[in-house]
Amino acid sequence: MWNTAGFDQVSETAAHPVVINGFTAGVTYSASVRPLCGAAHNIIGQWSDTIQFTTTTCPDVEGLTASDVTASSV
Repeated sequence: MWNTAGFDQVSETAAHPVVINGFTAGVTYSASVRPLCGAAHNIIGQWSDTIQFTTTTCPDVEGLTASDVTASSV
């Protein structure tokens, strides 16, 4: 997995599905997979087609008001 900022991550797993963390919001990433087979993972398959996805960002919170403001509470 990679992006234009140089993030590279290789994950080897036998789990299905695989969960990968550490993404930055609002960044487009590219990813591809390939199988590693055999007891020693010495049979390496071809890379899949590359997919791209963009992580979402949360909208800014607006219109909040505060009352009864003290040094330790609102």
